[in-house]
Amino acid sequence: MKVLSRYTIGTWPLSGDYGPDGLEKDNGKIFDQAYSLGFKRFDTAPNYGSGFVEKKLGKLCGNYNDISVTTKIGNHHDCIKDSPADRIKRTFELTVKNLNGHIPDIVLFHNPRLEDIILYNLFVDIRSWLPNNIKLGFSMAKDQTISQEILALAEVPIQIDYNYLYIHPLESRLTEIQARSVFASGILLNTTKGLSGYVHPRDHRSVWVKNKRRQSLMLARDKFHQVCLLNSLDPAIACLSLCINNVMVKSIVIGVKNTCQLKLLSDNIHIAEKSQICSNFASNLRKSLSFESGF
Repeated sequence: MKVLSRYTIGTWPLSGDYGPDGLEKDNGKIFDQAYSLGFKRFDTAPNYGSGFVEKKLGKLCGNYNDISVTTKIGNHHDCIKDSPADRIKRTFELTVKNLNGHIPDIVLFHNPRLEDIILYNLFVDIRSWLPNNIKLGFSMAKDQTISQEILALAEVPIQIDYNYLYIHPLESRLTEIQARSVFASGILLNTTKGLSGYVHPRDHRSVWVKNKRRQSLMLARDKFHQVCLLNSLDPAIACLSLCINNVMVKSIVIGVKNTCQLKLLSDNIHIAEKSQICSNFASNLRKSLSFESGF
């Protein structure tokens, strides 16, 4: 079994926040299968199902001693977002408990929307009690930026969206990133007319995949599929290759909703790593689609 050390399984789709289809009868099965396929890195957060995902992941951590977990701070198990230092510490302690005592390797500020001086002081405070072997960094939302001085504090590459439909404002200022949302929340792989699979009221994407943005995304998605067809490219392979062939991308976070998606992801990774997609082709297509989509 090849260890897929560059890849991290994102667990938000397993939380139920994407609608009921994201919940299997026993999510522990998907973690066990992920491990058997060579995935040993997992990305989670306290608010993903209000601790539901952490507890399921904790069962895996109890069975193996070589699991790596990235968690986040700033969003809590009650899904309230705030940043008092003492509450962050209590939330982290509950996360460790939910993970069956497993200590995360990486802790990321979860889309922090704080003034630089507040964020700086909070970073220093958390660094004072967080064990030295745990790396501290940032996970950034779309269109969210941060000063160079604060970026310099990060002990791991910044986690940002990286796909054919979106260019993050921080990207030009970074030399290394953790790439997430490789498939643009699944939009780039969806061929259903009208993106009808994204309107369930419990699906967080239903808030923003609508109206003009929805139309724009449909057009960009269709153009992407046309380009892939003309170049005999599988859309999933093209999306993965965009990250795999970019030296700036140090790790890739990919969410899955079920065991079928997980097995397909594993197969596609092995294909994409051997693909010969030109990096210039991928870069130019990305710039074109991101400009058109408004993702």
